Parts: sequence; C-alpha cells; structure tokens
Amino acid sequence: MIKRNMITPLAVALGLILLLSLAWLPGDSGVQQQKPEVAVAMHYDADNRRLQTLAEDLSYRMRTHHEYRLTESEILLPSSTERQQVVIYLSEESGLVSIRAEIDEQAVAVNAPSEVALNLPGKLFSLINSQLQEAN
Repeated sequence: MIKRNMITPLAVALGLILLLSLAWLPGDSGVQQQKPEVAVAMHYDADNRRLQTLAEDLSYRMRTHHEYRLTESEILLPSSTERQQVVIYLSEESGLVSIRAEIDEQAVAVNAPSEVALNLPGKLFSLINSQLQEAN
C-alpha cells in the first residue's frame, strides 16, 4: 500500500512523465503543406569577377531561404507540384551593374554603379521573395 506522504511526489512524477511524452509527439499529425518549389537559372558573363561574386551571393541567399525549395532538376516531380520559374540576368555596362529577374514572366530589376553593386543581391532577393509570396 502506498503511504500518504508518497502520493504527492508520485503524482508529480507521473505528471512530468506524461508531459514529456506528450511533448515528444508531433503537434500536427494532419496533412503538412510542402514548401513551394522554385527553379532558378542565372545568366551572366562568367569571366566577369564582379558578376560572378554577385551571382554567388544571390544563389547562396536563395539556397538558404526557408520559405521555398530550390529544385536542381526536372526529375520525378508529382503532377500536382507547382513549380515557379525564376530566371536571373546579371550584366555590367559602362560602370553600371544591372540584375534583372523574371519570375513566371514578371520582371523585377535593380541596378547601381559598380562601386556599390554588392548591395544589389539583397535588394533583388527581397523583390523575388515578394513576388514568390504573392504568387502563392
């Protein structure tokens, strides 16, 4: 028989075990919405070091973004999966760097003098994300 002074610690221990086991279970066992897929293509002069740096920065930002998934290829996608296409063009002419993106045929662009071009990927990244969120 359990002594009267043991009931409280036993109840606390059982409650703690129950809470820990409930915390271990997933919160929503329903259908989880998948992140939208985005296919990205970049076009730029690979011999231009500045454009290469900007393209790498933009590519890194898009790969590490958590609201969508970048797709590497066209393989094995369910027909219900909707993929958005993003094509990015980087160019430099007469001291002006321009980055233009076409998101499902809607264009957004940023440009700046070459000296401050490192700010462009962040600005374009924000514009691309806004367009992708509006499309979803």
